[in-house]
Amino acid sequence: MGSELLLSDRIYYPDGDKNFLLWSLIPYLLAWSEEGYPDKIRFDEVATIRKDGGKNIALASIVAANGPKPKYYDSLKKSFGPMWNGLRNEEENILLWQINTEWSNRVVTVEDYSKDIGRDLKLLYRFTVNKDLSIDEYAYMVQKGYIRKVDDKFELAIVWLKEREIVDQLLMLCNGVRMKYKEELEQLRERYCKAVIENKPKQVEKMQAYMLQHLFFSDSWFLLYTLKELVGDGKLKPPLEHQRISLSTVVMPNK
Repeated sequence: MGSELLLSDRIYYPDGDKNFLLWSLIPYLLAWSEEGYPDKIRFDEVATIRKDGGKNIALASIVAANGPKPKYYDSLKKSFGPMWNGLRNEEENILLWQINTEWSNRVVTVEDYSKDIGRDLKLLYRFTVNKDLSIDEYAYMVQKGYIRKVDDKFELAIVWLKEREIVDQLLMLCNGVRMKYKEELEQLRERYCKAVIENKPKQVEKMQAYMLQHLFFSDSWFLLYTLKELVGDGKLKPPLEHQRISLSTVVMPNK
């Protein structure tokens, strides 16, 4: 993964632990890199607009009690995301990306995430620009796994891509890998999309077609399968216990 980029001082990760860094970078880059397939259906066309202004797509699947379950089905039930939100105004510029998995020691729900994300972004931005927080705010940030106390000072406990340029360089690197295998991915995509659409009710076909546009990147199943395979073959080691609350979380400048 471009080892020279990982040595850049524009990337912060606790304790210089590259395994912890990859737990964040691999799913983030897979989720956000381009595939060369522009969206034909926009999110706004299929999302549900909530009374609080939120826009979401919720999916549910029914699995027969005694029937065969998909591979890693129990693991997917412990997954949430990917989630991302950002601020960009005259005073603040920050984006937070996160995915929750069975390796993460935190509980995330739609309600809690929607309620907390605004505060989280503002506090994270203030922390990254070295503004002091109150005692209660420091405690809250530690509880959420965003920061930790080392000796007599607080420091980030998550991955921080400090500049937009390093974000773009990492994404470009991942794009190159995708292009190398584009033909194989396209063949798999066509077969899978055809099978999925044929087995869905008419009223959700458009929503499902929108979701399939994101196959092989921000799709939760794809990210879970990737992590499972990397852990299984030893390319990713299970995180240390104290790292689990901060796992697979990246903060960076918002575009």
